[in-house]
Amino acid sequence: MQKLIPTGFYLLFIFFFNPLFAQEKTEINMVFISNQTIADVNMNEDRFLNYAKKLSIELNSIFENDLVARDIVVFFTLQKDSLPTIQLSARPAFSADSVDLIQTKLRKIQTVKTKFIDFIFLFEISTQGGCVHEKLQYSPEIHNPFVETDQDYQHASVDKKAKLLTEWVKNDALLILSAFQKKANPQFKGVRIIGDQIAAIKPDSIFNIQYLTAYNPFYWRAIMEMNINNFLVSTSKVFLHVAAGEFDIARRYLDMLKMFKEDKTIADYYLDELCLKLDSFYMDLNNEIIKGINYREEGEYKKSIAVFDNILSYHPHSAKVLEEKFISSTIYLDLDFEHLNKKWNEYKNSVYTCDPLYPSGYGVLVEKEGWRLLRRLEINELFTEGTNASEEFVKYADIAFDLEAWDYAAHMYWLVFTHFSETDYGKKRNILAYYLYCLEKLGQHDILLLFNLNYSKEFKKIENERKKAFDERDSLNLMELKNNN
Repeated sequence: MQKLIPTGFYLLFIFFFNPLFAQEKTEINMVFISNQTIADVNMNEDRFLNYAKKLSIELNSIFENDLVARDIVVFFTLQKDSLPTIQLSARPAFSADSVDLIQTKLRKIQTVKTKFIDFIFLFEISTQGGCVHEKLQYSPEIHNPFVETDQDYQHASVDKKAKLLTEWVKNDALLILSAFQKKANPQFKGVRIIGDQIAAIKPDSIFNIQYLTAYNPFYWRAIMEMNINNFLVSTSKVFLHVAAGEFDIARRYLDMLKMFKEDKTIADYYLDELCLKLDSFYMDLNNEIIKGINYREEGEYKKSIAVFDNILSYHPHSAKVLEEKFISSTIYLDLDFEHLNKKWNEYKNSVYTCDPLYPSGYGVLVEKEGWRLLRRLEINELFTEGTNASEEFVKYADIAFDLEAWDYAAHMYWLVFTHFSETDYGKKRNILAYYLYCLEKLGQHDILLLFNLNYSKEFKKIENERKKAFDERDSLNLMELKNNN
């Protein structure tokens, strides 16, 4: 029988209240396959515990007189709109008639339905000390929906993965994440409001993520209300971007949060799952991009553009693909440098909308554009071996600031403020002021009033610091950048 636990959440739960566990010949253990934490919002817990208790009693009654040394698995999938599916597998196997009889008895027990997503658990049972033949296989095979869904995703084409990914987010992750936010302590008003607002989104509706998050005062209130190691609210933002097909933005936020998260919360669980799915998607996506690049290198510009257009049909928010299409198109048109820059200036917003921190660009005829490009390219130099991660993260935040990516910068400065000390990143700076400066740029004026800060003085200081950083850039680097484009 295949391994039944697809994630790290494996909880052995024994009902000590049942006398069957004192028996030497029969042992029953209950195992959660689904993340047990999800049960907090996905079911009525009292009803579930009552259901589980009745199941254990019935299973004891069924198997206590089994004279065969046997290992048994009874696999339950609770569902929202239908009765649970019950699978039974054993070694040695039962007859088909016996399996049908056991399943019929178990189905007579009043069950509990889920509120949002399927919930899976099983009972492990051994009779007469358990099967003595270690190599004997369980029969029939248990079909684990978690494993099968994961396999379907891994074996899917890249366009199908994009669809499956957004469906999983809309029909699973966002439902659970918003439910946990709605369940927050009433004193955390911002968290509860954001939960309500996300829950109100219909699966097929079009919504403005920035108005729901970056431009929403309740979002930033919620960010600040959460425990510093619980990224429930910011994780919801990540998944909102995935739901909208904005994988590049989601991935950048994900990379940011991975540096701080701990494996303790429901947010961590979903971030881990998303990381695995995005890694698989981008691996396949890069293979497709390489096809387009190879056509271009062979001089097949129309074929190259066709490859990129095909990718954009199912992944329209890809900065990399848009850039590669631009390169193939401009080479095909044989544009001179001046017209190339003009074309890029008309095109670049579509690329940077997909990823405001995307490390590429043209149009460096003016100094500020060169500065912006250099800042973008510096992202690729961060977090190399031997560097101070805290200092590098502050540099990352500063780059986002200089690129006027206020949303990214605000999140990063808040992480710095809540997780680092000044000694961690080596400079005496008012990181809180930087965070609030970003919120000011996002229109969150009221939030600033919550802090005892001389805003005009601190904000002017910040502007002077960034201007100094710009002025101190090596002009030769800018000139070299111009010469190389």
